[in-house]
Amino acid sequence: MEEELRSLLNGTPISLDKNVSLPKGATKVLGHNVCYIVAAVVIEDGKVLMIQEAKPSCRGLWCIPAGTVEGKETLVEAVKREVKEESGLEFEPVALVHVENYEKMSWIRFTFSGRIVGGKLKATAESDEESLQAGWFTSDVKKLPLEIPLRFPVILMAISVTLEFQKLSGAVVMPSLVSHTSSLIKLLAVKDDGTSLQTLHAKLPTGSLLPLSIDEELTSAQFALELLKDNGLPNLLLDEVMVHGVLSVEHNPHSDDQDSSDG
Repeated sequence: MEEELRSLLNGTPISLDKNVSLPKGATKVLGHNVCYIVAAVVIEDGKVLMIQEAKPSCRGLWCIPAGTVEGKETLVEAVKREVKEESGLEFEPVALVHVENYEKMSWIRFTFSGRIVGGKLKATAESDEESLQAGWFTSDVKKLPLEIPLRFPVILMAISVTLEFQKLSGAVVMPSLVSHTSSLIKLLAVKDDGTSLQTLHAKLPTGSLLPLSIDEELTSAQFALELLKDNGLPNLLLDEVMVHGVLSVEHNPHSDDQDSSDG
């Protein structure tokens, strides 16, 4: 496990056993029973890039650039396309800062941070079905809702996560082009007993792999809590568990593997 962690921190994807026995419902097929969403949080000089929605259901509200991943499209290709379509700007993602799931795992959202490398900010005269316009607004999450009406409160969380990420130094995670037949989570927990660190991994019916169809009501912190309790910390409380983030994401819709459902 220590060698796996070292490889992940160096940006090397871990090969997972594609023949592992998975429970019913673990296989996810894009466009059938799972929807991948990409979002971009672009912060420059204390301002965050926002787009004004054109959809009838949320017309006039503001959101970060985001949208669904299309078939045979990588996560990076998708987020670049969404930013271009909605803001008119060319986006270069540099880090995957957050992964979330919604509606019992049928929606998975990947949020990227990055920089603008070209393009022209969309004005109202260029409005279309993708967005009405784009603009730069304060990245202060307390002040932003006072400047513009937001589509979702969760936008503030995405901005906060990105701001915190920018303060950190260390390994930067970007998706690795590795294909899989199922959507899987591999949970890594570290137990500190005061004198040493012990690395743990989830022991489930599927080995060390947690399919997205299992424990849908548990957050990563809650699942880690149960794992740590079973490994010598029975009195541990939820607020004593710290989630550090994502070590690796693997996805490749361009794979020649006929059994892959990534795309």
